[in-house]
Formats: sequence, structure tokens, C-alpha cells
Amino acid sequence: MNWQTWVGPAIGLASLIWALIWAIMNRKPKRLEYQIHTDQEIITRSPYIRWAALSVQFDNRQLKHPRVVGVRVINTGKVEARADDFDEPLTVGVPSGAEIVAATITLRQRAGDKSQEIRPLRVDTQKVVAPKALINKGDWLEFRLLVDGDKKPEVRGRIAGFDFAPYIPRRWMSSTGRMLYASSLLLAVVCAFVVVNAGLENKSHYNSLIIGTALFSVVATMFWLWSETRASRPGGA
Repeated sequence: MNWQTWVGPAIGLASLIWALIWAIMNRKPKRLEYQIHTDQEIITRSPYIRWAALSVQFDNRQLKHPRVVGVRVINTGKVEARADDFDEPLTVGVPSGAEIVAATITLRQRAGDKSQEIRPLRVDTQKVVAPKALINKGDWLEFRLLVDGDKKPEVRGRIAGFDFAPYIPRRWMSSTGRMLYASSLLLAVVCAFVVVNAGLENKSHYNSLIIGTALFSVVATMFWLWSETRASRPGGA
């Protein structure tokens, strides 16, 4: 059998298998993501303003580097995270050199649009541990901390069967992106059809050009789809 007769169908079949594998791997129905949406100094040091007369105290304790920290853990997956799924509870901590002065935890439930403050499982100067609780799809836990020190907070946790990673906001493709995606997809289909037809008619002089064009179209389409459906990591509130 001449290679021109099977190269087109082989490329089409391989592309279909790759697309199915890619879709399954990126489906990820079980996912918790965390976002440090607030990490703000209460007093910002400046060489042009005299801060000696301003101080922040908490329970008769004067804070040297007070800052407010807000951490949100969101269930962005498609199923609920049950209490017994947590192998390691959700924890927000600060490195040595900083101390947690006060902390609260709030459970925000999308169903009913209500919030409920829950008692932390454990609070000390280095970490706040949340109790194991049901987090339904779209719900989130909100940690609010008053910290004395300039160290960045850290988020930990381990949930059986769940991905646990920093939050990356998703957005819909722009109108330009949708048009380019549709055009690239149509071009890929046309190129695949021409490759198959050229192979069946033994027109070998078409194959190199058409195969290269089809592969370029598919790669460009996938890259654009990836870039359009991912935004930059959040850096603040």
C-alpha cells in the first residue's frame, strides 16, 4: 500500500485520539483553588510622611508591621468536597518572622447566597486551621487574618481525589478569538478532507503542503484556545 493512501486518515485518527485525551485530562471535575486576594499593609512606610504619631494596637499589643490578609479557597470543580475528603485540613500560615494576631473563617454558600462564620479548628501565631466541612460546587471558605510582619502567607491542604492549586480566573473567548478559532477549525477540517482525497487519488505532490498546513492550523487553534481561556494569575483583591 502506498503511504499517500493512508497518511491522511492516520493523521485524522491521531488528531481525534489526541483531542479526546486532551479533553479528558483537562476536564478535572474535582478541583479546589485558592486565591490570596488581599495582602495589604495597614501603614505604608514613606520617607515623606511622619508616622511616629500613628500606631496600631490589638488587645493592648502594639503592632510593628500590621497587615490584613484575605485568602479564599473556592470549589471550582463539578462535585462537592465532603468533610471526609480532607486528608489534611485547609491551613493558612505565615513563615517565621511574622505572627498571626487574629483570624476568622467564613463559609460562603452560593445556594441561598448566604455566609456563615465558622469556628477555626486551631489558631496560633503561625497558622490558622479550618475545620473539615462540606464545600459544595461554587462555595468557598474565606480566611481573614490580621498579621504582624511582612512575610507572605502560605496555603496548604490535601483533599483526596481533588486538584488543589492556585486560582486562575477563566474568561470567555473574545469575539475575535471566537472568529479565529472557528476559521482555524474550518480550515483544519478542509485541509484534512483534501489530505484524505489526495491520498485516495494518489496525488502525492499535494500531501507535503496540505499536511503542513493542516498541522499548523490545528496547533494554532489549540494555542489560541488555551491563551484565550486563561487569564493572568490574580495579584490582589
